[in-house]
Amino acid sequence: MGNNTKYHRLIEAKRLFLSSPEYVYDFLEKHADDNLPSEIFETLLKRNNELITFGLARFCNNQEILKNLFINASNKDGEAIRCAVLSNKNCKFGIIGTFDEEELKGILERATEAEIAAIVGNASVDGSYLADIFKRTGIGENLNDDKWFLCCINALYLNPNLKQDYQSQAPTGYSQGWENYEHGKAIDAAWQLLENAPLTSKWAINLGHVLSYRQIILPYSCDDDYFQRIFSRWKSDDSDLEKHFGDLRMWIGAYVPSTMKLHKWMLNHEDKHIRFGHYYSFGTNDPSELEKYYSRDGRDFIQIANSNNNLFSRVEVRKKLREIIDKDCSTRSDWFELDLFEIQYQKLAKNDPLYLSAEDREEIEAAQPVTSGILKERLEELESRLMEQLDQKMAKLKKTIF
Repeated sequence: MGNNTKYHRLIEAKRLFLSSPEYVYDFLEKHADDNLPSEIFETLLKRNNELITFGLARFCNNQEILKNLFINASNKDGEAIRCAVLSNKNCKFGIIGTFDEEELKGILERATEAEIAAIVGNASVDGSYLADIFKRTGIGENLNDDKWFLCCINALYLNPNLKQDYQSQAPTGYSQGWENYEHGKAIDAAWQLLENAPLTSKWAINLGHVLSYRQIILPYSCDDDYFQRIFSRWKSDDSDLEKHFGDLRMWIGAYVPSTMKLHKWMLNHEDKHIRFGHYYSFGTNDPSELEKYYSRDGRDFIQIANSNNNLFSRVEVRKKLREIIDKDCSTRSDWFELDLFEIQYQKLAKNDPLYLSAEDREEIEAAQPVTSGILKERLEELESRLMEQLDQKMAKLKKTIF
């Protein structure tokens, strides 16, 4: 908004009061990141229109109004409004916010499945609260088994803060120490779930899905010993359990950084799921390694290697991978995996030219349309080379004459 004097705020509030509900909703969405004056929200509440009320629940930044909207939507039909408030990025949780710690704790304990997803998926939830949920302490200490499961899995799937390093909200990008520390607590607690979650198919399947979609980043605290502990923990003599546990071990292995020494232990492991995790995440400068893995695990290796970006970044390794895939596809008369290889390579090269070989870069450059700027650059390069050659010939001619 422009001028923020008292009379401008009143005029703008009156204009919105007279506007259509659809326009008001769009206005609130457009200005969700702006610090709109309270006069606007208070005026819009008086319209008592369902669409406008819903827009306020979703986009309003006035903590008192958000809290009142949540409280007034206490009946069953108000679940959508409650979810809108709880998922509103302007909704704050804590001492200074829409809901304090005790209120948040009570809301979580009474929440529906949809409301749980709205809360734990909200980026405004502090890292310490996420850590409490994962560790079943603080605001999460009284959650029953089903609600704890829903809180954890929805947070892992939906909360954007778990997918990246701490992002400061300060204009300069300066990382505030305390917020950064709390963010780290949430990430660490998320990975501790693999050491503390119940050993059930439900947990194994959902944790595996989270890891397979790269939903959370890996903290530095996850060392070789940590990975070996959780590999050992998620094993079972029950064949039904082991099916899901094995998949989870594979996705855990897919997170092991290519630089970790643990890969030497994983690469020849008798447990195929740990080997497969290695195939998802290892890096190498030696193309012959790929032949060894293909000889051992055949098409399973190919299907996994096609998803390992590390194998596309070095020209010789990438060529060897394509050669192996081509050979395998030829024996089966099935070119699906080769098509996937080409799609993956093109996608990586499009996003990062460093994946391209020198020949590929020259070919792409040659295919680009010649603009006046490019033509001028090429002519200047040609002129420079011609002048160098002319200087060299003149030097030789002087030597001959004198």
